[in-house]
Amino acid sequence: MKLRLLAIGKDRSGLYAPAVEEYAKRLARYVRFELVELPEARKHAGTPRAKEEEGAALLARLDPREHVVALDERGKEYTSVELARRVEAWQGQGRDVALLRCSRGRRRSSPCPASPSPTAWRASSSSSSSTAP
Repeated sequence: MKLRLLAIGKDRSGLYAPAVEEYAKRLARYVRFELVELPEARKHAGTPRAKEEEGAALLARLDPREHVVALDERGKEYTSVELARRVEAWQGQGRDVALLRCSRGRRRSSPCPASPSPTAWRASSSSSSSTAP
């Protein structure tokens, strides 16, 4: 199974890179992990048009066979055990998974694009759960 995290923008602070590397190492025992960072829309930055362009860029990178999970603050929050069960079920089905991280930093209002049958998970920085990167 391949697990891809597709995100708009890059972490310019360097704060997240060590955590991403650590989790990528941990995941490597179970799945093939790939981080895909797409550029922010610069031409129409801060406008609804930019959100549309970024959403289109995310959708263009999806494989139609992937199970799409939108990491959204309004989605359902999973415990580590629930998340492990979900991933195990996808592995059993031989399904690849694409996680869409649609907002970053101050751009929290940037919604995930509409996609075919997405599952919405709550993207949280809470230490009480490990639902989303």
